[in-house]
Amino acid sequence: MRHCVTGKDIATVRKWGWRIGEVPFEHRTPGYCLAAVQELGRSLVYVPHKYRTKEICLAAVEQDSVAIYVVPAEFQTPELCMTAVRRNRSNLIGLPPEVKTLPFCLEVVQHNGWALEYIPIKHRTPEVCLAAISQNPNAVRFSPYSILELMSM
Repeated sequence: MRHCVTGKDIATVRKWGWRIGEVPFEHRTPGYCLAAVQELGRSLVYVPHKYRTKEICLAAVEQDSVAIYVVPAEFQTPELCMTAVRRNRSNLIGLPPEVKTLPFCLEVVQHNGWALEYIPIKHRTPEVCLAAISQNPNAVRFSPYSILELMSM
């Protein structure tokens, strides 16, 4: 893109979100940034930190859940993290430990039993494992053997 920003540039960013990376920093506005992440959530990496607002981060994660990894810590709320995990269970891996509480993990497996694979071992309780297996019987492969023995009694 040119160094002189035009109305055509915003149309380009809306069509190809990653092109925000070609806009000079001094010309990246909240409007450009929002348009970019709505088209490609991963383009959040090109959004200046001062524009990484709750609204822009939410739009990025809703468009592409992998964007959760570049969301500032203060916006990584349980709700936003749940949005990311519901779109891709493997996003559990990179979430901050303080978000991965027992109630959070239970809600995750109730939505997607396969997510049990990424639930911390300390949270693979009988209740969580049963919820995961109820949602998806194949989740049994991620349940600790001691839990399976308890469940078979």
